[in-house]
Amino acid sequence: MPKLFHANSASLRLKQSYLNLELIISDDRSCDKTLDVIARYERLDSRVRVFRQKSNLGPLGNFRYVLEQADSEYFMWASQDDLWNSRFIEKCAQALDSARTASYTIPSWICESRRVPLIRRIGLPDMAFLENDDPVRRMLEFTALPYASFKDNI
Repeated sequence: MPKLFHANSASLRLKQSYLNLELIISDDRSCDKTLDVIARYERLDSRVRVFRQKSNLGPLGNFRYVLEQADSEYFMWASQDDLWNSRFIEKCAQALDSARTASYTIPSWICESRRVPLIRRIGLPDMAFLENDDPVRRMLEFTALPYASFKDNI
């Protein structure tokens, strides 16, 4: 069975109902206890692949590196502060499998802050464009979203 998903951080990615995944972690020269934590997960779970960078690649370089390591039908990035429901990957895979022409899936999400239990975002853009049948139109409207829309998390 081929590996289907890759991500780039967070131990919660392993607690998924969808088991056929691989977690790629690229440590971009962290200077805290990150290496100790990810080494433990690497020893405990064969689905974890860890790459320790020789020099700091920066955010774009690090994300690009993770993408280059992936060899699967589906790919997703994840950041260290993302929290996923245990059925997150399963639901994403079902959505993509049911719409074979789809390029991506956007599940329901909640924006939470570590300081405030829940931040309610006011004035988020209308995402109705995602239902547009024209893929070019969808991509153009997606790229036009403001940074405050959390489009980087999509």
